[in-house]
Amino acid sequence: MTKKRAAGRGRARKPAAGAPVKKTDSKGLASEQPAAERPASRKRASAPPPSKWRALGVWRWVIAAAVVVVVAIGAFLVTAQATDAPTFCGICHEMQPYYDAWKGGHHAHSAQCVECHVEPGASQRLTHKFVALGEVWAHFTGFAGFPMARPADMPDSRCIACHPTVKPKNMPAAFSHEMHAKRGPCALCHSTTGHDVAATALQSTGVYNAANAAARATAHSAKATPGAGKADLPGHVNVVCTNCHDMAATGCPACHQPGHEPRGDCAQCHKPGPRFTFVHPTTTMPGWQSMQCRTCHPTSYTQVNCTCHKNGQPEGN
Repeated sequence: MTKKRAAGRGRARKPAAGAPVKKTDSKGLASEQPAAERPASRKRASAPPPSKWRALGVWRWVIAAAVVVVVAIGAFLVTAQATDAPTFCGICHEMQPYYDAWKGGHHAHSAQCVECHVEPGASQRLTHKFVALGEVWAHFTGFAGFPMARPADMPDSRCIACHPTVKPKNMPAAFSHEMHAKRGPCALCHSTTGHDVAATALQSTGVYNAANAAARATAHSAKATPGAGKADLPGHVNVVCTNCHDMAATGCPACHQPGHEPRGDCAQCHKPGPRFTFVHPTTTMPGWQSMQCRTCHPTSYTQVNCTCHKNGQPEGN
């Protein structure tokens, strides 16, 4: 019994709950502190390791970047689709004459601008957007002028995509489109098919480039310019045939099919003009305009035999 008490005296007793606690200050004086004033011990929540915080931050940046990329791609595709529309071309005043001519032409209901001026395919369409930035630069710097120094590139493949076969209309029977197609590109004869823009339209818009127009006229000079040169055909309308053909040497029947039986050289009775008008050969006989043709030409228009005259020939040539 004595040993147990002695052993118990050697151990420090744990103060009972609510009992005052003795504290010793720096001078060795003991003092008691009520239990209520003791700071309660708290358990702290364990924070994630620094590596996990870094991983969470990286994923936030990855998600934000992905959202930005998706939005940017969506905005680009919407913009690309909008800029493919012909109405977008008409926004710039330089293109307004071309847009108006296209809208009033045959292609307005069958072909859009990009179908003729850009290679087919989504990648080619998107790539061309960056090429078109040069046109934007010309618009804002004031260097846009038309016609351009050289015609726009127009490969035959873009024409054939819509016109695999061609049946010429209002052409003489002797005309062979197949033969002409082998001689040059489609644009050589059909350069104004998409939009036939007059110089006056460009001048009224303020984008007419007289120097380019003159240079192109010289570079693509016709062999038979109406009103000048060896193939002088005064009054004839300007047609693309003159790019390759000497019209005077070719002859009228190559392009014009008369509605009557052959009567020899067309120039005897017709003269070039907006319409192939009839012109009677020179004669001094008065009042011939009011007579029927058969009065003087009862058998043939190449022969004159009239019973009104004793010698059978009218006066004059």
